Order: sequence, then C-alpha cells, then structure tokens
Amino acid sequence: MKTLIAALILGMAVPSAALAQDGAAAGRIPNTFDGPAAAQAAPPPAPEPRSVSGAEIGPDVKRSEDALRAVVAQAQGEGLDYTMFSDSLAQRIRGQAAQIIPIIKGFGELQEVIYVGQEQGADLFALDFAQARTQWIIGFNAEDQIAVLLFRPAPAEPTTPSHDH
Repeated sequence: MKTLIAALILGMAVPSAALAQDGAAAGRIPNTFDGPAAAQAAPPPAPEPRSVSGAEIGPDVKRSEDALRAVVAQAQGEGLDYTMFSDSLAQRIRGQAAQIIPIIKGFGELQEVIYVGQEQGADLFALDFAQARTQWIIGFNAEDQIAVLLFRPAPAEPTTPSHDH
C-alpha cells in the first residue's frame, strides 16, 4: 500500500487555455500526499462519479478517455509509447517507470472508465480495475500530446457503523 501512496504523480502542471497557447502552465495542483498539512486536513469529498462514456460528453473527453485506456493497456502490455507524451512528461515517466508499471499491472484488468469532470483544463476520471479503484487526471498540450498525467488510489469509501444492539 505504501507504494500506491508513494509519489504516483507523473506530471504536476495542469494545462489550461494558456498552456495550449504558449506552453506555460496557468495553474498547479498541490501534491496532497506530502507535508504535514496534508495529514491534518481532511480532503474535500470527491464528486460522485457518473457512469457516462467520453463519447456522450464530447470529443475532448473522448480523446482523454481513449488516451487513458491506451496508457493503461500499454503499461499492462508491451510498454509505453512515449511519443504520446510531451517531452518533459516522457522524461519523468521514464525515470519512474520501474516503480509505476508494476503498480498499474497490479491493478488488474481495467473494468470501467468514468468521467468525473474537468479542473483547470484537465479531465478527471475514476478508473475501476479488478483490484483497485483509482483517480486519474489527464491534460494535453498544444501539440495534442499528454502533458499532464496523474493517478492515485481513490479514497476509501466511509463505512457506516453498525447499530445492532
């Protein structure tokens, strides 16, 4: 479990309209896995995923869903095609591949991809695997390459205590 909570972040800058225009990121997602503040602050509740395919929402979401499916299939298969990533993201992934690929393989078969929403120009998805539920963020640069790719285990769903007396 420690390896799942370890830095699974493949890219930190989240693209926005500014990224597509000039290559500069307009915002950043804080790494909530590090620092004492993360341990003290309870994360806000995640939006409830709705089972809607990317094709039903629009071409940009479909592109993101297709790219995520490809990344997972490649990671669980013969290896990643680094040409689908921006140069800087490809370099970061290569440096972490020995740790990341076994984790993705350990998730088991991909069962469902659920679009959750969009934040700062990046698409958020819940990916359900045979062995894990995960959250993914994906964003593209002006060259239509994946410039942001983050994933982490989905937060555990709270259990309600039994009131049997």
